[in-house]
Amino acid sequence: MAKGTPEQQNLDLYLRAAANFYGHIMPGKFLNIYNKYNGVHLLKDDFLDLMYDYNPKGKCYRVYTNAVINTDVTNSAITRIAQGQEGKPYNILPKEQFIKWAVRDYFPNTPACQYFTEYLTVKCHATPAKASEATKNIYFSAMRGDDKMDRLTSYLTAAVEFDVNDMDLLTGLFGALMDFLNGGVPRWMNCGFTPNELRKREGFDF
Repeated sequence: MAKGTPEQQNLDLYLRAAANFYGHIMPGKFLNIYNKYNGVHLLKDDFLDLMYDYNPKGKCYRVYTNAVINTDVTNSAITRIAQGQEGKPYNILPKEQFIKWAVRDYFPNTPACQYFTEYLTVKCHATPAKASEATKNIYFSAMRGDDKMDRLTSYLTAAVEFDVNDMDLLTGLFGALMDFLNGGVPRWMNCGFTPNELRKREGFDF
């Protein structure tokens, strides 16, 4: 593995963060974000030249001339995510928050995540460990677009034992789940925004 120049290593840091947070991003868009964070003016051709021979350990992205893609994105999903992102603005996080996404298994554990974990623990009597695991699994599945209800329900049933006839519990649980999905989980197809954040953006018709 090539060690890389300091410039390549810094680019790799931001590429890992972008791949993990956005899933898919065009090089021009990535460079706009990179230049904003770093106060430089790196051009696309220079960027591609720098990354062409660099293959760092733990790389979670693939760099093409037309896209930077998370390695967890299957070939069949690339078009779906790219089309979902079309016309949407990118969520530009504060630099210190964005850089945290460079760690492959980073989990932000935001207040929304904490609230949903607490809901599973207090209202549904899940153990803290199982509630935390369910929250993480739901977060990352929804973020990546693998949010079919049967999959999300499987994460819940692994954490919570409940009576299917207890309608009050079921109604509250799935209400909390929808609130979490819409307000607490950024989506690759939404360029890092939650559904609620997109709806609230002025002049953006969801």
